Formats: sequence, C-alpha cells, structure tokens
Amino acid sequence: MKPHTWKIDGVLEWGEPRRRCAKCGMLAHWIGAREACPWMISHRAGDERTTLAADITRWPGPYKHNAWRTCKRCETRFRQPKRYRALAYCGPVCVREHERERNRDHVAAHYARKREAQRDGA
Repeated sequence: MKPHTWKIDGVLEWGEPRRRCAKCGMLAHWIGAREACPWMISHRAGDERTTLAADITRWPGPYKHNAWRTCKRCETRFRQPKRYRALAYCGPVCVREHERERNRDHVAAHYARKREAQRDGA
C-alpha cells in the first residue's frame, strides 16, 4: 500500500494547518494516519485490489434493457440496474465521493457562518 496524499484543509484548534488525505479523508493527526492509505492501489505480488468497496466501481446487474444514464459526478455512461428506480451516479465510489464533497462544503459553510456571527458579535 502507498502513503497518504496530504493536502491542507483548514486550521486545527491549536493553530497548526490541518492536513487531510485527498483519497481517504484521514486527518494527519489521527492514529490511523500512521498506516498506509487504504484507497491507494497495492502493487504487492500483482494484487490490484483497493479497499472500502472501491473494487465495485459500477452498480452490479441485472440491468434494465436500454436504460442508460450519465453520472452527475464523472459524466460516464452507465446502465441502470433493475433493482434501483433512479440513479444519478455510476457506482458506489462516485456516491461516496459526492457525499464527501457535500459534507466538506456543509462544514465549511457552517464554520464560515460561525466566524461571521463571532465577527458581528465582537
């Protein structure tokens, strides 16, 4: 497995920059950050797996006849499985990435509102 890909993602409570892995979302000051990133591909002995269900990149079949859709996130075409009524994303990986981006935006907006309220109150 490979190491994490760190990116600056805000500031910690004690003033240091907060580093977050761009792949798995792990924060650098967490205990799990000492281990390898679970999202990176392992190249040991020809092992091409990734963890966290990333090996299921597309929805499993059976599929509806001629029911093709376009993923909102990666814009690839995919077939719609029979067991789902409506899908916007091509697989579980795109759903997880969308939720992570949405949650990150919500948290950033929350802290922006909180800073604004502190500024107005002070």
